[in-house]
Amino acid sequence: AEKKLVVVKNSGIFKSPKEEVKEFWLKTLENLPDFVLLLFDEQDVDKRSATYKAVAKKGLCVEFQYMKDYEIAAWVMREAQKQNKKISKENAEFLVSMCDAGLENIKNELDKLCDYSDSEIYKSDIEKVVSKPLNIVIFELTDALMRKDNDSAMSVILRLKNNKESAFNILYLLSSSFDKMLQAKLLIDDGYPYNTVSTKMKISPFIAKKYIESSKGFSLEFLIDRVCKTAEYDIAIKQGETDEWTALMQYVFESLN
Repeated sequence: AEKKLVVVKNSGIFKSPKEEVKEFWLKTLENLPDFVLLLFDEQDVDKRSATYKAVAKKGLCVEFQYMKDYEIAAWVMREAQKQNKKISKENAEFLVSMCDAGLENIKNELDKLCDYSDSEIYKSDIEKVVSKPLNIVIFELTDALMRKDNDSAMSVILRLKNNKESAFNILYLLSSSFDKMLQAKLLIDDGYPYNTVSTKMKISPFIAKKYIESSKGFSLEFLIDRVCKTAEYDIAIKQGETDEWTALMQYVFESLN
């Protein structure tokens, strides 16, 4: 071939590289042969670095970011319209909040909804059809704990167990959920508005609102205790003092009492 494509992935040279590494690449970029097409695929980049500036000078730097939630919701509405379906802005945002990140996941769920629904996609359709990611199911569990609803909490746990989910992962996500409620509660107590809470926690406004509303059902002391207790169970599991599912059940029972 007339040209040779060289792909370098996650090299780290655009984020505080060693001096000799930086010098090597600056020299290489300056003397790159015409027949070489050099492509860097990086997750972490410092745009102030000398290597980044050298690449920007010699070639093209392009940043691929996830769309904002409101942009994705607008995209969902357009995609639904292409299939002769109507979905409100609120329900489009709800759909986005129920899906894992990435347009491919959302498109798959939207296609299922378009096949299932009539002329309009409603919230009830989304709740019935969309495959909920684990972090959304955890909200169901924390809601049950807030209501002190033992039956609902156990129902969610057993459903997750039947789906062969990892008990350790559930415990971690449950603790993470309590941690985010704690952050939201502290920020609201400090007088920050909903939108600022979302920005500071780096989560979507819909999810931030959910954490804020959920945090109202728990005391500050309870949330701190739940976050700290996870570390104790983590050590107990790793030291073989208990198994994952027993630890998770005990954690849930403690949260109900």
